[in-house]
Amino acid sequence: MARRKSKLFINNVDGFSALSLDVLCEIFSSLLPRDLLHLARTNKALRSFVLNRSNSMIWKAAFANNALAKGPPGCPPYMSEPAWAHVAFDNFCEGCQEKLREDPNVDTVWWEFGGRYCSDCVPTLMTIDIPAKLKRLYPADTIPERVLPRIGRDAPGQFRWYNLVSDQTKLLQQLSATRSAARRREITLKRTQETALIQQHSMRCRYWAASKIDDYQDDIMRRKQAKANKEGDLLRAKAEQVAKRLRARGWGDEDWMVNGMLARHLQYYPGFENSKSSTARLSREFDDRLVARLTADRKKYLQQEGGSDNA
Repeated sequence: MARRKSKLFINNVDGFSALSLDVLCEIFSSLLPRDLLHLARTNKALRSFVLNRSNSMIWKAAFANNALAKGPPGCPPYMSEPAWAHVAFDNFCEGCQEKLREDPNVDTVWWEFGGRYCSDCVPTLMTIDIPAKLKRLYPADTIPERVLPRIGRDAPGQFRWYNLVSDQTKLLQQLSATRSAARRREITLKRTQETALIQQHSMRCRYWAASKIDDYQDDIMRRKQAKANKEGDLLRAKAEQVAKRLRARGWGDEDWMVNGMLARHLQYYPGFENSKSSTARLSREFDDRLVARLTADRKKYLQQEGGSDNA
């Protein structure tokens, strides 16, 4: 059975028409949604190519790759692939279009509202209230909090539910445009059902984002632990090397030392870890200071022991 050929809409985009269909399919089958977003911003021709509805297959392939790479959940049924890629991967404020700082320790996406918002735009584009005039247009048995998407966030001193002002404004216009109670019920029910889908998919996204944050923090802890282990190994090796030189000068393990070990005791001396002894002269000077310190510690120990014996 012959393999079914893929189709791409090609309009001589930067020489794309000169490439064979198999080559194009191979190129685009390896991209991720973020790659397609970047391509769409390269120039108008590429933007037209990437966003052409006839080429939706490249977006489907990109999101399939995204799933394999354990990226954000795939495109929800209420959005197109390019629109969802913007929500999941773009790092711009939906209000002012300013580029936002990425923080791997924080989920910065307002998933239910379809994007990111800077701290300056949140107070103007969101509200914690549901307008009374909107509530009055809802059917009597409506639960107002379930009609439109909302997001709970910790605010200073309290927990708040945020609503998108534009969602409220649009729905208010739709309900105000008709006097039919049946029509208002239909509009409200449809919007409630859409919101349920949005909330459900957004919850998946939040779980994904939380897991990525956990993975990042676990990785940071592993790196810190690996660094600490390496530094500990280097410190112990250095202490053993210095202890070997001091043994040649008559020092060895004694009971009063940390864990009864010379090498272990040396590690606790201030400045030992960061000391430099790159030449023979510096090594001798360093060792002399250590011998002086060890001598003082031994003398102090013996004095304390003598005092306790007399007591």
